[in-house]
Amino acid sequence: MLMKTLKWPAICLIIAGLIHVAAEMTMPALTALISLAVVAPVLLGFGILVGYRAAGNGGGLGQVLGAGVLLGLLPVILDTLAFGMILGRGVQIEFVGGIVGFLIIVWGALLGGAIGLSK
Repeated sequence: MLMKTLKWPAICLIIAGLIHVAAEMTMPALTALISLAVVAPVLLGFGILVGYRAAGNGGGLGQVLGAGVLLGLLPVILDTLAFGMILGRGVQIEFVGGIVGFLIIVWGALLGGAIGLSK
């Protein structure tokens, strides 16, 4: 159930993250324009999708939360490695940003799960 729930949202989130990294590598000025206010709705949408899919695939609240946690690890990894290490912005600050992304995805998963479970 978890693999079916996470497969495409995870693949799409990785692709979106890599596009974001590539864009900021080629145009560093984008750093000033792409802020948490821009990224948060995207992450929230991915969280809602995963939570809704987990509920739709027969999962309960535990599976919804688990799917959100697993998908939420992607921003932590991407922010720390790509933005912190590769782009040289500092691992600590980007790790904190990844934790914020993690929380947003988990909150979205709970929201999507609540919608899916209330049907």
